[in-house]
Amino acid sequence: SSSELALMKDSAVLINTSRGGIVSEDDLADALRQGTISGAAVDVFEQEPYSGALTTLPRCITTCHMGSMSSDCRSRMELEATEEALRFLKGEPLKQIVPEYEYAIAELQAKSQGRSRNVVN
Repeated sequence: SSSELALMKDSAVLINTSRGGIVSEDDLADALRQGTISGAAVDVFEQEPYSGALTTLPRCITTCHMGSMSSDCRSRMELEATEEALRFLKGEPLKQIVPEYEYAIAELQAKSQGRSRNVVN
């Protein structure tokens, strides 16, 4: 939020590679315009693909949700998915359960884009 961004030093650079919506894109754009912080790099957005104000600001680098595109990260993701599939097949407890709120977010996004999603829990 803007109040949290205001607590940062004006020399700070905010980097968000976690989840879209963690940082308010509008508040971040305002903070960059006003010089509250000096820069930002954002790889995840509330709505993707992103085409908002951050793409127009020279002190903000936006990338298209590619933070996990390194070969070592992809290899690790493949290994974890395989291990999880094996746990499922063996009837063992899963370790990487998708949080329920992620299903709700996906459903809201699908509805806002005029499409329906059948989410299986």
